[in-house]
Amino acid sequence: MRVELLNLGDLNSLKYFITRVLRGLLLLLLLEQAAEK
Repeated sequence: MRVELLNLGDLNSLKYFITRVLRGLLLLLLLEQAAEK
């Protein structure tokens, strides 16, 4: 992650970025669980 993004100080975009990453990780976990069955 580049430092310039944090220097913008935009908490809303930071929250949005984190939420997108967390959702992506959750989807990957669900896909892996489904593939194992």
